Amino acid sequence: MRAILIDPMIEGGLVTQGDFDVDRADVRSLYKILGVDNVERAGPLPNGDMVYVDGYGLIQANPGPFFMIEGWHEPLAGRGLLLGETRSGYMAPSRTPLRKAQAWVRFLDIELAGFEEFVDVMTIPGLEGCTTVIGSRPVFRKRGRHDT
Repeated sequence: MRAILIDPMIEGGLVTQGDFDVDRADVRSLYKILGVDNVERAGPLPNGDMVYVDGYGLIQANPGPFFMIEGWHEPLAGRGLLLGETRSGYMAPSRTPLRKAQAWVRFLDIELAGFEEFVDVMTIPGLEGCTTVIGSRPVFRKRGRHDT
């Protein structure tokens, strides 16, 4: 299946297109391509494509290296595979042209500093009242900088 591989582990980073052995209905087929045991998806991006990444990316002992992709709100750790998605939720060939993907991706010289807790109150459309959300979000810093 046509996909775009984002590899920050190669010196300087690499964004390349290829025909990968992806089973459209089984994310486990991505394990070998990405070199991971679990995958999560980031997206959808503006054109509906998804980036599949290591599901344990931020909770590893030394996460990274990191990249950002246009349309996603935070850095992603390790390799990523850019794929499309059908209306039924199955993986499909990427809609993104290679040149556009190369323009969308930035490789980052950062490291994970830790996590900060947050408490938000949100209103859910169609429901009365508010819901309290308690969680944590990653905090990043420039690689090698350890002052606060």
